[in-house]
Amino acid sequence: MNSVVEKILIVDDNATNLQVLYKTLNQDSYKIYIAKNGLDAIAITRKIKPALILLDIMMPEMDGYETCEKIREDESLHDIAIIFLSALDEPVNKVKGLQLGAVDYITKPFQADEVLARIKIHLKIKNLEKDLKTRNKELENFKNTIAKDLDAASRVQKSLLPTMSPMVANARFAWAYRPSTVLAGDSLNYVQLNSRFIALFLLDVSGHGVASALLSVSVSRAISQFRDPSSLIVRMEPDGVTIACPNDVAKRLNHLYPMMSNGAHYFTMVYGLLDLQKLQFRFVTAGHPGPILVRRGGDSQFFDIASFPIGVVENPEYEDHILQLEPGDRLYMYSDGIYEAKKEETKEEFGRTRMLNALKAASFLPLNSSIDALLEKTQEWHGQDSFTDDVSVLAIEIPQNATIISHEEDSPEAMRIDI
Repeated sequence: MNSVVEKILIVDDNATNLQVLYKTLNQDSYKIYIAKNGLDAIAITRKIKPALILLDIMMPEMDGYETCEKIREDESLHDIAIIFLSALDEPVNKVKGLQLGAVDYITKPFQADEVLARIKIHLKIKNLEKDLKTRNKELENFKNTIAKDLDAASRVQKSLLPTMSPMVANARFAWAYRPSTVLAGDSLNYVQLNSRFIALFLLDVSGHGVASALLSVSVSRAISQFRDPSSLIVRMEPDGVTIACPNDVAKRLNHLYPMMSNGAHYFTMVYGLLDLQKLQFRFVTAGHPGPILVRRGGDSQFFDIASFPIGVVENPEYEDHILQLEPGDRLYMYSDGIYEAKKEETKEEFGRTRMLNALKAASFLPLNSSIDALLEKTQEWHGQDSFTDDVSVLAIEIPQNATIISHEEDSPEAMRIDI
């Protein structure tokens, strides 16, 4: 591949100087153009746009300084390197030339080899700058493409969040979702299986970035799609469709998402079934902090159960736990981004005790507002508007006028649904 032949314009009213410079530069295969005054130099420059101009200062009609100014006024000519070549050797002359936009200043009488060496240096610098601009533009385009892709991925991720609460008499729902970056590793949702059972989950994928977000989206979709034959939260059986127990859902997820097949990412989770007739919450935790129960009177407690995250070991044991809820009770599931938020000065964590107290203090507020109050307390502690980890909360409230409809033990028929 042939290299580009650089165009050089020599501007000098001295025929001897022109002859010497032309002979010197022509040996290096540059394409040489000549002008004997400033006006011709400007016209030729606009026409051919040379890579470099060797410009004399003392010329009739228009000197080199004015010629340089006229060239620099044209934005399309800004990339041209100008080297003054003059018998004026006072520092003030050199400073003026550089201030007008020249890249170098060579005094006469000149050495041909020196002129050639300086031309090569400045052409190399010019080409490096041109290459850098090209690469910066490519990088900017790439960044814009990535930003658009991330924004699209974020919209997909947010589309998996709840769009509206189930319209049921015996429960109310609220949630908050605040990713620390464009994409999050957290996800949450509730799925109304029938008039009696609502499935709820909140999960937190290890790490950050695209890989964590992709796993979060995949798992969220897998749990939320209960009308699909491959659903994880119901079982297709010969005599009908049965709701899967929470521990069975956790085991199936563990089989489908082994850590080493997901880029060494695992996830923690709370998954449960809310029984609207019994006012019971049957749930499983997989390496995730258990829910917080805030009773109507303000008493509150954690329900932590030791368990393995999803994907860490091959055949973990998961166990269902049942919470009997009462009218006026609230149940909160949450990610660790809340209680692990650190005070900026001391790096002390917000902690779950403060979290518990914040929810107790907000028990008189509407359910949505109680979550807002918790996040405000966390941000006050953290000292920043944004969180360093993803934050998500999913809450259930049993209205004070709710009633227990059924006390019977669950039968296979009770767990059947139509899809």
